[in-house]
This record gives sequence, structure tokens and C-alpha cells, in this order.
Amino acid sequence: MVNGLEWLLEMQEYAPDGLISNQGGAERWLTDRNNIAIMLNQGPGDLILPVYAQGLEDRIGIAQEFNNDDGIGGMFAGSPVAMAKESDNKELAWEWIKFSVSEDFQRYLFEEANAMPVIKAAEDWESYKEVEKMMNPTIEAMRTPWTPRYPWASSQPRFILTSEIEAALAGKRSAKEALDKAQEESKAWLDNR
Repeated sequence: MVNGLEWLLEMQEYAPDGLISNQGGAERWLTDRNNIAIMLNQGPGDLILPVYAQGLEDRIGIAQEFNNDDGIGGMFAGSPVAMAKESDNKELAWEWIKFSVSEDFQRYLFEEANAMPVIKAAEDWESYKEVEKMMNPTIEAMRTPWTPRYPWASSQPRFILTSEIEAALAGKRSAKEALDKAQEESKAWLDNR
């Protein structure tokens, strides 16, 4: 993590001015005037259809996240569908789960709400094939994340980490100091849950 953040700090030299405030380049992202070569933390649900709508499919690509020796890596940042153990309506909840992963509903979410499909049948849809250049690496990336969703993906720890990375980018802390502080604050948050 420290090596990765140090690399990011070195790469900052090549970023547009205003990197931390999201100005100086971010307003050009996903336009034909784009001056950003790498966008970190850009989910495919926010990317694929706008890229095609702007005609930028030849200029934007999706890179895979780093994986460990077992081929696992990255963060699952989706919203899992689950039934509460204490549910008073288990039969109805089960029907909703089955419906939510049905081909019709998944196709609707993909085509109308820009959500990533979670079923293999999606690869046969015409709407998928129209954007498959970006969908294929997206589906590949969706097969490898750690699961279930872990604390860094949720609420306060995510913002703690973001704040500390921004502090390092602003020159207020070294990479190690920022990550040590993020670890300490996140652990305190988890211990109080």
C-alpha cells in the first residue's frame, strides 16, 4: 500500500493542475476535450454508456485491478442482494431475489439504469454486444474481487482513507504517515461497531 501511494504521489507530476479539487481537467473527463490519461476509482456503471454516448470508445479503456497469486483482487463495491435472517416474509423475499437476478430485470437495469448485469446471459444481448469492447473487461474484473464487501468499501473507513490519500497528495503527510493514520482511525471505527 505504501509503495502504491508513493507511486501515485510520483505520478501526480503528470496530472492536470487542480487534481485534488477535481478541477483543471475533471470537467473534461468523458468529453472529446479530455486531458486525463488515467482515472482511478471510476466504476464501469458510471463509464460505459457515457463513453459510447460521447463516441469515445476508441479513446477510453478499462484496466484490470491487481490480483494476488490466486487471481483474486480488487474491491467489490456493489450492493449485494440478501434476505435478512429475521425476515417475516421469507417467501416474498426469496421471490424478489429470484426476480432481481432474472434475465428480464437484469437487462432492464443494464439498458435503462446503466447498472452492470450479473448474469452470464448478458453476453448474448444485442445491447451488450454494442458495447462489448468495454463490457468484456468489466465482466472479467467482476469475476475476481474479494467478497463479501469489506469495511474499506463502506461508509466511514472509505472516507478516512480518501482523506488521508488527499493529505498525502497535498503534501501534508508522507505516504507511510497517511496510511498509518488511515489504518489507526479505521481500526478505531471498526472496534466501536
